[in-house]
Amino acid sequence: RLVGEFEQMYRKSAQVPWHQDRDPDRADCRIAIELLRIGAPYGTALELCSGLGYFAQFVRERVPMKSLTGSDISVTAVERARGLFPSISFETLGLCLELAEQGWLGKSFDLVIIRASFWYLFPNMKRVVANLHTLVNSGGYLFVSQNFPPLDSDFVGKEVIPSPDSLM
Repeated sequence: RLVGEFEQMYRKSAQVPWHQDRDPDRADCRIAIELLRIGAPYGTALELCSGLGYFAQFVRERVPMKSLTGSDISVTAVERARGLFPSISFETLGLCLELAEQGWLGKSFDLVIIRASFWYLFPNMKRVVANLHTLVNSGGYLFVSQNFPPLDSDFVGKEVIPSPDSLM
C-alpha cells in the first residue's frame, strides 16, 4: 500500500527502506550511472528524494562532478544520510512544496537527478514540474528515471501510476 509517511518510516524501519543499500546491484541503477557518465563532468549536482543517500554515493563514486547534494523530505533520512556519507551534502526538501518556503529559492544545479519517486509526487505534478524547472540551471540537465515492476503484477503505487504510458 502506498503510504507516503516517510518521516515515520525512516524513524521506525528495522531495515533499510526499499533496500536502498542494494542500489549498486540493481540493473536500473547501473544503467543510470552509464547514462549520467555520458554528459559528465558536471559542476553542481542534486539528487532529489535521495532517502538515505545510497544512490547519491553510488553516483558520486562513478560520475565526475564538482559537488553533489542529496535531498529528501524526511529530516530523519537526511540526518542518517549525513552520517553514512559525509562527503555529500544532504538537505531537507519537499519537492511538492514551495521552494521559497523551504529556503531553496535561488538554488539551482547543473544536474538534477530524480529516480523512482513519481508514485509519491504524481498528485502534485504541477508544483513538482515548476520546482524542477527552477532547480535545473539554464543549459543544465534533468535526469529522470522511473522503474516499474512487471505491469501485470500488483505493486505498490499501481493505483497512482499503473504504467510508463500513464506517467507520460
